[in-house]
Amino acid sequence: MCAAVVQAPALAQNATDAMKSYDLLAAGTYAEPPVAMWKDVLDKANESMKKIVDPSILKKRSPGQYVVGAVFGREFKVGDASVAVSIYQGGGACDGGANSSSSTQTWGTDCPVRIQLKQGENVRVVEGKACAPYDWALGEKDPYGGDRAYVTYNASKGALDFSVTSRRKVVKACNTSIKVGTLAGTGEPVAEAAGSAPSGGAAISGVTAAYSDTSGKTCKQQREHSELSEWTCSAPAGRKVVFGDTGGLFGVQFGKKGDSDLEPMFRPGGDATGKKIEWRMKDGQPIASILRVFVSEDIGSTKQVLLVTKIDGDRACHMAYVDAQIADANVRAAEIADGKSAAFKCGSDKPEKVGSPAKIGDE
Repeated sequence: MCAAVVQAPALAQNATDAMKSYDLLAAGTYAEPPVAMWKDVLDKANESMKKIVDPSILKKRSPGQYVVGAVFGREFKVGDASVAVSIYQGGGACDGGANSSSSTQTWGTDCPVRIQLKQGENVRVVEGKACAPYDWALGEKDPYGGDRAYVTYNASKGALDFSVTSRRKVVKACNTSIKVGTLAGTGEPVAEAAGSAPSGGAAISGVTAAYSDTSGKTCKQQREHSELSEWTCSAPAGRKVVFGDTGGLFGVQFGKKGDSDLEPMFRPGGDATGKKIEWRMKDGQPIASILRVFVSEDIGSTKQVLLVTKIDGDRACHMAYVDAQIADANVRAAEIADGKSAAFKCGSDKPEKVGSPAKIGDE
């Protein structure tokens, strides 16, 4: 069955809130800023397409542009902040749900979203998920058949509100929000992408955010036996992150062995960690990282903690444990990462506790 389509007020449905669509097969599209935001994704997708698509088909397309689909983008101002939003709907990136040959659904769910927030020298990139129309829209003469993606800033919630219309009717199931915090006036940009990177917080001058995965194609299994599973994942600036799972305890090593071991470890609950690590970058090098971890306190009880780690060359140590359930948890984690990493002394200073985080290690 298809997701319900209702004629109800959308979260964002004024003409000025509509996102522009960019056909990924159109010549020159990759140079458009909303599409350029996905260069890393498109580069990989195009390499894959070259290996599986008939060469005669590739010859008919612009060189290097082989991915079928669209990007939806919108750029606007909120106070003194510049906001750029882009939804990637190419190469099977979205979940088609119940869409099939007999379905009338013309939208995809869980499409990747990237949001860039600029305020002065401060720049933050946030990742999340939202719906997006399918680019073919059942082959109607209007390539989107009245299907549109919308985004607007909701000041009362400090969030970006997303919505989709299909044949000029609102898809209620697609109304969703991604928190980005206060953007008006002189307030610093803050951001949170629910369910993805543990981002959020006012960046100090010159500090930006980058992200890496905790599993998947950028990771490699090192050891796997009954007592220990260990794997490494690539990270910015040529770094490697080591993950260790003994079955009962879990640890993450951000520095080089001998300088910072897997300790302190914790009892994992569920997936143990979030899918992304946020790296706080200055002059092209990480100064700190933020990772969401899932800590088991009691049987059937799991608590989320934002693990803030100082990165100092090959050395690394925990700076703070932030209770992920408190208000503005992501903001507090980023403030600590940005503002305290320079002065924090590994080996002598103790990690700060914010809220009531679960116990990690012997602390």
